[in-house]
Amino acid sequence: MRILIVGAGPAGLTLALALARRGFAPTLVERARSLNTGGYVVSLQANGWDVAERLGILTALREAALPAADSVYRDGASGRELFRFRQSVLAELTGGKMLHVARDTLVRLLAAALAAQGHGAPRFGVEVAALAVEPNGVDVRFSDGEAGRFDLVVGADGANSRVRRLAFGPTPAYLRPLGYRGAAWRMASDLRLDPPYEGYMEVGRQAILYQSGPQELSTLLCWRSAEQAAVPPEARHRTVRTAFAGTAPVLQSLIEGEVDWNAAYLDTLAQIEMPHWSSGRIAVVGDAAWCLSFLSGQGASMAMAGAFLLAERLGQEDLPEVLEAWEARLRPVITAVQRHARATARSYVPRSPAGLWISRRLLPLLMSRPLLKLRARTLVAPSLL
Repeated sequence: MRILIVGAGPAGLTLALALARRGFAPTLVERARSLNTGGYVVSLQANGWDVAERLGILTALREAALPAADSVYRDGASGRELFRFRQSVLAELTGGKMLHVARDTLVRLLAAALAAQGHGAPRFGVEVAALAVEPNGVDVRFSDGEAGRFDLVVGADGANSRVRRLAFGPTPAYLRPLGYRGAAWRMASDLRLDPPYEGYMEVGRQAILYQSGPQELSTLLCWRSAEQAAVPPEARHRTVRTAFAGTAPVLQSLIEGEVDWNAAYLDTLAQIEMPHWSSGRIAVVGDAAWCLSFLSGQGASMAMAGAFLLAERLGQEDLPEVLEAWEARLRPVITAVQRHARATARSYVPRSPAGLWISRRLLPLLMSRPLLKLRARTLVAPSLL
């Protein structure tokens, strides 16, 4: 099969690698001019862990992962510990299948494994300009002027997918804003966190800091916002500073530090909800199909699982049957994860001082061993592999 994959993120690279290991030679294009080195720390749990193991990159991921340790939440003003999530309990919840790794590390390891399969590098700086579905394939015109015909086109090009827009219609038709914005960046810092995961929950906002290296910190910020317009790089510092005015001194110092705001992530948190993830010879996967948002904690894992399962089915049956069976296998799990992410958001970023007081007391209880076991299947999707 002649297969075009658009997007060299976790979903696109997983699909390309899984196909290459099965003897396919997919074409992979990426709009950016290089692999994306921005983003935030992602969590790989049951599904992401199992896919990484099948693709032969689990050992390398474990070596590059952030240390397994407790997460502590502190009062922003005093620095006093409020509550703690025990790593041992979370590990028990996932059967030990959990690791935290920088998104760009995941992407680089997938790309290296793809190259080791003899697959050429993605065609960078290229996006799809037009799609025309014909009886025997999809005619694709690229932004660099080249063209080709493919048996299958897969959009793995993110929540603002161009493939989805060309094949299924404008993004607003499928977008479900959650009422939040998020920001993340990595930066050099002499600050040492102990334990290496530290959170600050305030009214209308939350921040998590990660010790991602001996002299490096990573951030993940979330705040309530009805704004949906894209924020250009030159306005990102001002936007984050305004959203976190008067926050904990340690976080203020990081916001005012040496941040590369061009590489920083800042976006509106939203989910994608589509009635179908494929139409004829065109399909979408990962954030392009079902964007979970980082509030789910399972975005990368489910993107990898969806891509891997699609690769496993291709070539076994007629294409329409393959895509229908693939979606039937995935959709119930994706729908459940999306629903849980929306419910999580309400306690993740409290609306009022009363809500903050309740969250600070309720979360330690909800994250205790007995209740985690009861909620295990809603917190972490069981492996689809």
